[in-house]
Amino acid sequence: MLRVRGSETVDSEGRSVRLRGVCVGGWMNMENFINGYPGDESGVRRAAAEILGPARAEFLFDRWLDYFFNADDVVFLKEYGANVVRLPLNYRHLEPDADPYR
Repeated sequence: MLRVRGSETVDSEGRSVRLRGVCVGGWMNMENFINGYPGDESGVRRAAAEILGPARAEFLFDRWLDYFFNADDVVFLKEYGANVVRLPLNYRHLEPDADPYR
């Protein structure tokens, strides 16, 4: 467990910890300021379904989860010293729009 002591972040032993991290935005929550597309995730999903058709759009977003960020990326981050990862999540990964609160 980390805590703040004065201007330092320290571990449970009181040793100073330097946080080195990244944000994996755009993977499980499509943040337009990261990916550069206009609009929000709902709009992008809607546009993809209109252009590709519902089945192909679903396939696209399923593959997005598999390939945008994977185990190789985790290894890369570890090798370069990252010890913090911000992982924004969209509620869609926790409950479907058609069956909320489940």
